[in-house]
This record gives sequence, C-alpha cells and structure tokens, in this order.
Amino acid sequence: MNNQVTETLQNLRVRYRQSSLDIADCNKDPSLQLTSWLQAAIDSQCDEPNAFTLSTCVQGKPHARVVLLKGITAGELFFYTNYKSAKGHQISQNDSVAMTLLWLPLQRQVRVEGKIVLASEKDSDEYFAKRPRGSQLGAIASPQSKKVSSRA
Repeated sequence: MNNQVTETLQNLRVRYRQSSLDIADCNKDPSLQLTSWLQAAIDSQCDEPNAFTLSTCVQGKPHARVVLLKGITAGELFFYTNYKSAKGHQISQNDSVAMTLLWLPLQRQVRVEGKIVLASEKDSDEYFAKRPRGSQLGAIASPQSKKVSSRA
C-alpha cells in the first residue's frame, strides 16, 4: 500500500471552518432548513447544487449513483428516473433509500433517509415536457442502464 497516490491521500487534510452548525440557528422544520441550505448552495453558484448521491440497497448489496434533485415541497424531495433503469428496479424492490447532498464550497453536507413514493404519471409527464429537446431525445434513444448498440 505504499504508493504515491495512497501517501498523498493519507496526507490530505482540509480544515472545515467556513460554516458552523448550532442547533439554535436551525429551523425546527427540517424541510425548511434544507430549503434554506439549498438556496444558499444555489446562491453560491457552486457546481450542480442539486446533485446528490442516491443510495439504494437490494438483497444486502448497496448501490449508489449521483442524480439531480428537481423539487422540494412540504418535506418531499423530487427526482425523476426511468422506472426501467437499474435504480428504478432497485427502488421497486426496496423503497428505503438514502441521499447525500454535498456542497464543498459551503463546507456542508446533508443526509436524508426515507421511503420513495412514485410521482404521478401526470407529474412525470409534465417534468419530461419541460426537459430540453436534446435531453428528451437522449432519454428515448438511450434508456438508462441499457447498453447502446451504436452511437447511430
């Protein structure tokens, strides 16, 4: 285990002092606090402030991937995926998930655990209609988690 990358990794240190967390400064409603921190991340113009790691677990095997948060309303967090994707299948087998949002410029992360509830077909269709045309075409031409036979 004595290689240059390992040695560098072991010596990396960052002192996280930009933000502090005092429970007295937090909103008693976790949803409102998360909304406030999301807005701070958006305002800071950090890259992909809505990106989060979604973790699922099926048959004792964990899976994680980065997806994009697309809404937060009344304590419910929204993201969209193809139901036939790997994560869609995993969620259908176990609706308990964890998500982690990380905003390095703000030296803050948030962990959320809960159950997935499928969006209505209407909400899914409305979101899909709002996506850029190229994104819509890509989603249709290249289903998530499936091998693509060629770029053509």
